[in-house]
Amino acid sequence: MKLYRTGEVARRLGISKMTVLRWIKSGKLKAYRIGKEYRVPESEVLRLLEGKIPDKVVIYARVSSRDQKEDL
Repeated sequence: MKLYRTGEVARRLGISKMTVLRWIKSGKLKAYRIGKEYRVPESEVLRLLEGKIPDKVVIYARVSSRDQKEDL
């Protein structure tokens, strides 16, 4: 069983390392703690790459004047 470091998982999934850590702590991503670091099994990485966890997209737009509102 191949284990990946959190940085490797983040790079493969195109997300930040902090997101990987947050997913581990919330239970969304299974991982093993080895010393002070986490290792993620290859099966978990493949599961995420196959899209079994739905993406959530949040869009935030801030305008500073009424004139800019039309550009949205």
